[in-house]
Order: sequence, then C-alpha cells, then structure tokens
Amino acid sequence: MESAVSVQFERVARRFGAGSAGELVVLDGLDLAVEAGSFTVLLGPSGCGKSTLLRLAAGLDEPEQGRVRLTVDGTERSPVGGPTGFVFQEAHLLPWRTLAENVALPFELAGRPGGEDPARAVNEALERVGLGAFGARMPHELSGGMKMRGSLARALVCAPRLFLLDEPFGALDELTRLRLDDELRRLAKELRMTVLFVTHSIQEAAYLADRVIVFSPRPARVVGDFASPFAPVRREELRFSEPFARFVGSLHDALVRGGA
Repeated sequence: MESAVSVQFERVARRFGAGSAGELVVLDGLDLAVEAGSFTVLLGPSGCGKSTLLRLAAGLDEPEQGRVRLTVDGTERSPVGGPTGFVFQEAHLLPWRTLAENVALPFELAGRPGGEDPARAVNEALERVGLGAFGARMPHELSGGMKMRGSLARALVCAPRLFLLDEPFGALDELTRLRLDDELRRLAKELRMTVLFVTHSIQEAAYLADRVIVFSPRPARVVGDFASPFAPVRREELRFSEPFARFVGSLHDALVRGGA
C-alpha cells in the first residue's frame, strides 16, 4: 500500500472578487503543515477559508501567492490527479444511476486505468461503508445517511492517500452523524489515510481529531493548534466524559479568542 500524504501550505494567499462589492481576502500568507497519516480537523467560523484550503489541497483551486505541496515518501506530488479523495457537504449521487454505478464514476472519469478491476473495487468500497447489499439501489431508495455513505465509498474507491471532507455530515440527524463519525475514524486508521476534515461542530472536532486547527475569521490565521489528548481508538462513552468536556472547552475558548 502506498504511504499517506503530507500536506504543506506555504504562505498561501487566496482572494475572491474585485468588483463593486470589494475584494474578499480569505487566505493571506497562511502557513500550515499536515503530517502524513494524521486525522486533522479544521475548525473555525463560516467563511474563514477552511473549504478553500481543501480545494487548494485537492488541486480544484490554485493560490494566488505561495504554494501547496503534497509529499509521499519524500517525493512531491501534484494536487491535480494526485492520490486524493474529496467528500462534499452533500452526497451528490446522480439520480439516474444505481449506487454501484455512482461509486464507479471515478474510474469512468479516469478512463478506467489499466490494471484496475473496477467492479471489485466498487464492491470493496461499498462493503467498507456497510452498503455491500445496496449496490443495485437507486439514490431515491436510500436514506440520507446511506447516501452519504455512498459518497464516502465513491471517494474511497480509488484508494486515496489523502482524504478531504468538507462538512460531510452537517445535514444529517444527530444519531446518524455520530455513527458516521465513528465509521469515518475507523476507516481512516484502517486505510492509513491522511485526513483533512472541515466542521463547525466543536464536539465533532474533539471526537474525531488527532489534531485540531482553530482558525480566526477571514483572512484565516491559526489561533489554536491542539493535539488530541485521547487514545487512537475512540468509544462512544468518551463523549460524556470529563476530559472530553475539558477539551471541548479549550477548543471553544480558542474560537472565542480568535474572533475577538
């Protein structure tokens, strides 16, 4: 298995718009290093630049200044076409395709690279997210949580080393969200991926992360950098413990200070 990816944002700047409404400075000289194999959560107010960082890491956008470096075993890789999976805020399954056909879409877009076995990879990805028996279902036959699992499977099907998730569970009910948090952390460790996860939920950040980066309002600057005090294997009872409450409090305080 290929090693996980480290990510470095070096003096990255990104601005939007220059019309009558004025220029929106989202990132301005931001430095951030993400360790290979880590589960890093980006926490901050709306519009501070968290999603922009994910798009830059995926090669879906480019910085106006600075650079983004992806490195595998000391070798630099381009974000464009790199070993990356991206999960958006909504599942975005194509309604006219079965779940299995939706999960297979990355292979089609890549022209089914030689040596791949798309059908086997699709089945394995669906099994990993607990949907092995649902490949023939259409999206309208799936619950919201199942659709998001399908989106996870589609992002996993090409065995990414870097997994980028932009508030993927924000629209789900609380119980489904908690279950998917557990599932995602299990998958990340099992597959040894580097994960960058954006959320507005302090509790979700505290539970999922190996490391939490707290940002100020835009232009984003790092106002808190927290290593998780918890063991790699997380249990549901952790959410109700005193150490967890203290960690949530520390993240909350950093958010408040950063917005001052």
